[in-house]
Amino acid sequence: MIESFKKNWPGIKKWLTNIGMVALLCIGIVALIAVLPIRNNIKFLSVMSGSMSPKIHVGSLIVIRPASQYSAGDIITFHTPMADKTNDYTTHRIVEIRDDNSAKYIVTKGDANDAPDGSRIAKEDIIGKHLLTLPLLGYLFAFIKTLAGLIIIVIIPALLIIYSEIRKIIDEIRKYRQTKKPKIEAEPVVEAAAVMVKPAIAPSNISAKKHKHKKHKKKKSKKKFRR
Repeated sequence: MIESFKKNWPGIKKWLTNIGMVALLCIGIVALIAVLPIRNNIKFLSVMSGSMSPKIHVGSLIVIRPASQYSAGDIITFHTPMADKTNDYTTHRIVEIRDDNSAKYIVTKGDANDAPDGSRIAKEDIIGKHLLTLPLLGYLFAFIKTLAGLIIIVIIPALLIIYSEIRKIIDEIRKYRQTKKPKIEAEPVVEAAAVMVKPAIAPSNISAKKHKHKKHKKKKSKKKFRR
C-alpha cells in the first residue's frame, strides 16, 4: 500500500494542488465581492441555528441582498434585537407587516418555531433578503473566521501552492540553462605512428666545428702570402 501511494503521489499532489487553487480562488472571489463598496452588495452569512429548518439547515451558507421592498413570506436577515455584538444576525421569515401610529414594523418567525418573535423589526434593522442557500459551506466559512481556520484553510495551502510554483520555475530555469550550454565533442584519438628521429646535433658542437674550420683557413692563407 505504501509503495502504491509513493507511486501515485505525483498525481495525488497535482490533484490536491488544483483543488487548493480552486478553493482559494473561490474564497478570494467571495471575500472580494463581500467587501467591495457596492450599493446593495450581497453578503455571505453562516447559519448556526436550526430555527429555519427545513428550508435552511444548520451549517448552511446563505446569500442575502438588500431590497427596496419587503413583503410577508420573504426570508430576511436582520440585526438580532438586544444582541451584544453588532454583527449578530438573525434570519427568519416575515409573517406580518403592521402599522402602529403611522410607523410600520415587521413581525418575523422561524419556520421551526412555534410562535412569532417577540421583538418588532424596523426596516432599518434589515440587512437583506435571502437569495440562495449553500448547504454545509457555513461550517467552512465559520471555521475560516477563526485563527486556526485561517491558517489551515488559507495560509498553509497558499504557501504550499507558492512553494510548488517556485520549484517549477527553478526547474524550468535549470532545464533552460542546460540546453544553452555548448556541447563539447570528444576529439577522435589517433594513434601516432612510430617515427624514427635522428638525434639532433647540439648547437654548441656545430658552432665549435665551424669556428675551427675558419681558423684553419686563415692559417693556410697566411702561409701562401709569405711565399
